[in-house]
Amino acid sequence: IENMLKNNDRSYSKLKDAGITSAKMRDRIIQGVIAAYHDYNNQWLALNAAIGQGDDYFTPLQMANYVATIANGGVRLKPHLVKQILSQNGEVLDSVKPEVMEKINLKPSTLPAVIAGMNAVTGGETGTAVSAFKNFPIQTAGKTGTAQATGKRDDYSWFVGFAPADNPQIAVAVTIHEGGGHGGANVARDIYEYYFKLNTGNQAAKQTTSHAATN
Repeated sequence: IENMLKNNDRSYSKLKDAGITSAKMRDRIIQGVIAAYHDYNNQWLALNAAIGQGDDYFTPLQMANYVATIANGGVRLKPHLVKQILSQNGEVLDSVKPEVMEKINLKPSTLPAVIAGMNAVTGGETGTAVSAFKNFPIQTAGKTGTAQATGKRDDYSWFVGFAPADNPQIAVAVTIHEGGGHGGANVARDIYEYYFKLNTGNQAAKQTTSHAATN
């Protein structure tokens, strides 16, 4: 926080590197943190952001890139929406090559601790996504999230994760509009099933999808 307050240009550049290309959005993020830290004299609001509370503005693509960076051992790659461009005959006209955007300097003990915690979310006894991944044949790592809504609206469901936990091949980010607190994990499980060509009969995901579609 202190670095952000002292060096606004550096913060602006870091947000741009993180894929936040809208100048308006970058200004909103930086000024929001500064306002919470100084203008309202509520330093706890800035600290609260560390656990995802408060006024956070992230797209599913940004969150997928974030969790993929964890899966890649702290190496952040440039995200792309298209892997290849093919001709009508199936000839590869163009393809995207991995581009390293940043290598995050972390203590050797940090990533294993984070991944172990995320693995406990989906596979531990009290993890918030244990029910969604019950009897799943692949060890996964994830984090549930709930964007709380006001009034009569249901909460917005978030889930980010990757699999397998010990040798990641795929990273996902799921958000469901008024999908409840834990629905995103069920959708992530279905994505994993499709990617790894599994068929485990995820009834919870079907119920979640039905619930989200009717709300």
